[in-house]
Amino acid sequence: MNTDTREVRDFVSTYVAQARAATADIKQPGVLNMVLVNPADDDVTSIYRFAIDDPNLVENMIADAINASEAGHNVYVEGRTVRPGLNGKQRGDLNDTVAVFALTVDSDSDKGAAWTPIVPISLAVETSPNNAHYWFFFDKALAPATAKALGDRLRAATKADSDTGNICQPYRLAGTVNYPNKKKRDRGRVVSPTRTLWSDEVDELPVWTPERLEQEFPITNGGGGGGGTGTFDDSAIPTDTMKVIRDGVEDGARSNAFWNVIKALKGDGWTITGIVTLLERFPNGIANKYRGRLQREVERIWAKLDGGPPPPQPKRLTWKHFSAVTLPALSNYAIKGIFPKTGLAVCWGPPKSGKSFWTFDAVMHIATGKTYRGRNVRQGTVCYLALEGGSGFASRIEAWRRHHNPPKDVPFYLLDVPIDLVADHAALIAAIREQVPGDIAVIVIDTLNRAMFGNENDSKDMGQFIRAADAVRAAFNCLMIIVHHCGVAGSRPRGHTSLAGADDAQIMVERDKDKNVIAKVEFMKDAEGGAVIASKLQKIDLGTDAEGEPLSSCVAVPADSTAAGVKLTKTQRFAFDLLQKLITTEGVTAPADAHLLADFKVCRAETWRERFYQEYPGDKLNTKQKALLRATLDLEEQKLIVLWREFVWIKAQEDKTD
Repeated sequence: MNTDTREVRDFVSTYVAQARAATADIKQPGVLNMVLVNPADDDVTSIYRFAIDDPNLVENMIADAINASEAGHNVYVEGRTVRPGLNGKQRGDLNDTVAVFALTVDSDSDKGAAWTPIVPISLAVETSPNNAHYWFFFDKALAPATAKALGDRLRAATKADSDTGNICQPYRLAGTVNYPNKKKRDRGRVVSPTRTLWSDEVDELPVWTPERLEQEFPITNGGGGGGGTGTFDDSAIPTDTMKVIRDGVEDGARSNAFWNVIKALKGDGWTITGIVTLLERFPNGIANKYRGRLQREVERIWAKLDGGPPPPQPKRLTWKHFSAVTLPALSNYAIKGIFPKTGLAVCWGPPKSGKSFWTFDAVMHIATGKTYRGRNVRQGTVCYLALEGGSGFASRIEAWRRHHNPPKDVPFYLLDVPIDLVADHAALIAAIREQVPGDIAVIVIDTLNRAMFGNENDSKDMGQFIRAADAVRAAFNCLMIIVHHCGVAGSRPRGHTSLAGADDAQIMVERDKDKNVIAKVEFMKDAEGGAVIASKLQKIDLGTDAEGEPLSSCVAVPADSTAAGVKLTKTQRFAFDLLQKLITTEGVTAPADAHLLADFKVCRAETWRERFYQEYPGDKLNTKQKALLRATLDLEEQKLIVLWREFVWIKAQEDKTD
């Protein structure tokens, strides 16, 4: 099993940023430990130590973590810094701790010590199937004694694994491989990847104060009336009821059993919050069917038992002081430079422009987590409403499957029946919650015309459609992509202009003279637009149907020319094509501090310049120098190339990380 280098980079970048921010006011903040453990005996094989103010800290940690994981070590980091000078395999105890910038909940469902977050966590790492580490980063680092007391509180409140809240305990570094020892393998664990779960990320990672952690995790004994967000005394629950809660029942009896559990707990004085928290501790039990909608189901049954609506659940409104508002650790994108992570995006163009093929290909890269045309991608579940030509959409999926050979469990879900989004958006939300597991990353409506029964040109009808789309998007805090046609003039999306006023990104798709599909990012809120993605539709033969008729479809693949669809002068084209050729034949690996993809090839600017002077037609060197200068400035302005120090490369192929 391979180490996921992108996951490692994302985690380490976030981890270091939070550690530095929390210890910024400490004159001598100490060093970070990276702990390598041998899976054969769980003994520490080595400890790497990193100065927190080292300018190369992130890159060094990333390289060491990847090398250690690929060598077969389990790799861990800690939520603290320790004093310099520890020797060999000394991780350091409480007295060696300088500052604590995070506490972690160790949720192990296979040990019966699972915890489901009921508050905003800073970061979640899936350490193995159904097991996770939940990180709580502090805005300012804590003294060891204070952190230990809070860790003890967190462990008691969550009832998770005994490693929870231990400030000296190391936790998994996301992206590295989990190699279980024999004891864990006997419990059913297998070698598995680890990954960061971004489901709780909105615009920035939540950070905590000790006061807030004390409020959210009170140490209480609360059998009757078990409410709040603390611990709950389940010892008074009858054994048979507790068995149903923990283990569940057969499918046919589940609804009645769930009803009876809520009724019994309510009769014993448990609150709605207390019941939900108790059931979430046993996700594979009676609550398994109601994942993602457990709170709503408990409230529904509570209301029927009570003969009225459930008591209102107060909203938590938290104000941030100016000094606490910081940049997010990770950029807000689903595909960098093309789609934001959340919001409304409109992908528009004339009929037969290939906009649906291009959109489908792009979101499939989100579903599979594959880099898209050299751009970073945040992997997530995709729900695609193929409302125009939906019956033939299976052919597109099969063509993409044959061309890319993705794994069978790609989190992509298709709806190919008619829908009126305004009238049916509540039903759509309910259907997704009930049938689609996990966190939703993208919902695609293809096309607007087939999801809207009103008048596209009417401000009221379009306003209702936008509100319905936004309600669906807000329900899952995801990206909503709407595929839409262009107007008669072909200069903007069809219909009322309120759609353009509401979207967060707008992408125009058209065909050029060579029949390439050109997608241009016209604008992105809070980010730079201008990206141009050139594709061509490649025919894929799918065999024959039941009557022997040939079947085929197309997939969008990169066009031969990176600058397809861009009008270039002869000199600009000569310089650009020469650069492409040199990168292929004489390219060098980009320096690490350029923050590009591993093994990304660039060209030395001097090489490009000398070869241009040799091959460009003409006799006068001065003429060639002016021609290259003008071409370079023009290509940079059109965002086709990047000049960085002594190197130059094709911008559309770059992949700067966060």
